[in-house]
Amino acid sequence: MLNESEKVQDFLKKLEGLEGQLLELSMSCLAADNGNCFPLDLLANASANRTMATSVGFRKMIEEKNFICAASLLRIQLDTALRFTHLFAWRSLMILP
Repeated sequence: MLNESEKVQDFLKKLEGLEGQLLELSMSCLAADNGNCFPLDLLANASANRTMATSVGFRKMIEEKNFICAASLLRIQLDTALRFTHLFAWRSLMILP
């Protein structure tokens, strides 16, 4: 059975792995459609960049036991996710000809 410290370290390693997956996904998004870039691609990559920066900062704050700052970074991540998903909600509400 893992103690709390080992659980946190395991979680941080998983989070770091997800950061790598996000980077790979962003690169494949840029390479899709023969490298043509669309407005949504720019927004997706901006969100991915913000997510990567937030995730790295979050991991460092957890390692330093700075939980107040880590909680603030979680709020920033929620903001990023809500902004990006809002694009799809807004589009579904549009009346298309």
